[in-house]
Amino acid sequence: MASDNDGSIYANMDDEAGGLRISHFITAVRDRSRIVWACLALCILLACMFIILPPPSYTLTMIAYPSTSSQDKSLGSTLSALAGPLAGLIGSSSTSDVQPFDIYQALLVSPRLAQRIIAKDPEVLQKVFYKEWDPATKTFHPPHDPLSATVRTFNWLFGLPGWHAPDATRLANWLSENLTFGAVNGTSMQQIQFSTPYPQFGLRFFKELNTEADSMIREQATRLTDAQIAYLENKLNQTQTVDYRQTILGLLSAQETTRMSINKDLPYAAAVLQNSYASTLPTWPNPLILLAVAVFVGLVLGVVAAITAAMMYPDGRRRFAVSRYGVVTAYRRALWTITEPRKTASGAE
Repeated sequence: MASDNDGSIYANMDDEAGGLRISHFITAVRDRSRIVWACLALCILLACMFIILPPPSYTLTMIAYPSTSSQDKSLGSTLSALAGPLAGLIGSSSTSDVQPFDIYQALLVSPRLAQRIIAKDPEVLQKVFYKEWDPATKTFHPPHDPLSATVRTFNWLFGLPGWHAPDATRLANWLSENLTFGAVNGTSMQQIQFSTPYPQFGLRFFKELNTEADSMIREQATRLTDAQIAYLENKLNQTQTVDYRQTILGLLSAQETTRMSINKDLPYAAAVLQNSYASTLPTWPNPLILLAVAVFVGLVLGVVAAITAAMMYPDGRRRFAVSRYGVVTAYRRALWTITEPRKTASGAE
């Protein structure tokens, strides 16, 4: 009986495959709607778990702008001369149009600043990499979630670096990936944001980032200015020519002015317009977005599963493909299994 049926398939397969229509797929999905509903329910359940289980994250925001010192026109030439050495803080060789505020933004995501933050506040690593911190043993461990385990397996298979405990480099990479900068209304002001499950820590962390970055630039500028002042004073003592002395005195005066501006008890590279603040409600996970994505993915998976079931098991029991390796033959037979019942019904009428 089975052989006769298979023979009829081969005999009519080419003729019937040409009659495939959208209505055939709709009928296949409607007849197997339980598969669609099962996929939809599964995706919604997974979305609900993803909403409930992870700790909610809050968005921290700070608005900064170039300080008055870095924008003082009388110091423009001096600051330009310091731009090259200051750029060494971030490992940059380009000095064209570099200003202290530019260095400040790059320094926020640099390993040098990360190392300084860790030395001042060791709790930073525990809060940033909270998934890897064990409060009981007070040690770090690889994250146990399925995605992280998959990534570690992939890295191991391809010989890529594996997991290691958080350090300054990892913190700098985290800041580079999670700290976002955006111009405020097209001005030089920058809105800086990142998300964390610990809003109180985030407020403190933002303050530490701003304070330490500004301090590093100020300290570097102070050392460079003091070195130039010492050099000019030495040259002034060695020079007797009046014209040269006047030139050196002018340069020395500019350096002294810069030194006084650096010593001011004010922000040097960046000033904070809006102190850091946390969002009132959690910004992630977003239930509406997750549920909408779950419904869409569930419907797509359900439709694909229903059509696949209709192709491979048209009578609910037996596959029509003779060989599991005959992919093309199986596909053509699958087309026939959808169109043949419709064609037979049309002929009977």
